[in-house]
Amino acid sequence: MAGVGRSLRLAVAVSAVAVLAAGCSDDGSGDDSADRGGSTTSTTVAPTTTSPSTGLIDSVCAGTAVVSDAGTVGTPAINEASGLAASRRNPGVWWTHNDSGGPNQVFALSDSGALLSTITLTNAENRDWEDIAVGPPSGHGGATLYVADSGDNTVIQDPTGGRGNVRIYRLPEPEVDPGASGAKASAKADTLTLTYPDGPHDSEAFLVDPVDGDLIVITKDWTLRGEPSVYRASGDIADGSTVVLQKVGVVPGSLASLVTAADGSPDGSVVGIRT
Repeated sequence: MAGVGRSLRLAVAVSAVAVLAAGCSDDGSGDDSADRGGSTTSTTVAPTTTSPSTGLIDSVCAGTAVVSDAGTVGTPAINEASGLAASRRNPGVWWTHNDSGGPNQVFALSDSGALLSTITLTNAENRDWEDIAVGPPSGHGGATLYVADSGDNTVIQDPTGGRGNVRIYRLPEPEVDPGASGAKASAKADTLTLTYPDGPHDSEAFLVDPVDGDLIVITKDWTLRGEPSVYRASGDIADGSTVVLQKVGVVPGSLASLVTAADGSPDGSVVGIRT
């Protein structure tokens, strides 16, 4: 189960995951093959223009990234925060939710951790919610909010006996009043079922491609071989659809077994993975 905890260390989270996505090397190229014991696989971030993501990676690699506590989540309603995503529609707002067995609710927080709004998803069940993401404008409305019900701890004991799919709840990102304090609302979400092509997996990492809106699921490799799988599905699917995920690769590296969260920068130049 993933958790961001009750202390919002936003700078820590962003800085730590950027290294895994881009890699650091002596020449700053982003080729981390040497750090992986000679692996031929590397990831290079090469946006066409300089972006805030590039500057962040440079500061992490140089050891100059500034780490600070943004604030503390004080509401008792959030007792096992799992996913965290920056709002596209509401500047300065963050979305989170509780882990398995929690209420079928998402929470809007301010930059300092204050609870702004609680949205109840009327047709959703929190079997094991693990991650949350905000996607780009699409045919389903403007910016879109996604909640991934993807966790499955049963695969630790029985790799063949767990759940074989991921359930994604999708809804237009709600508007949040930055001056609100504990506002409540409800919304109906689309339900998308994504089926693994190769049997059950546990997954705590979900993100939406910020450019084309595709849905990305990264599994948690309990075998500790450092090979969590990456699956993809089109985000342009109708409510109630069941589709088979396409396996598109693995996340290499000895530190990348127990992936617990992922996200992408808005410009698409960086994917951050948390372990």
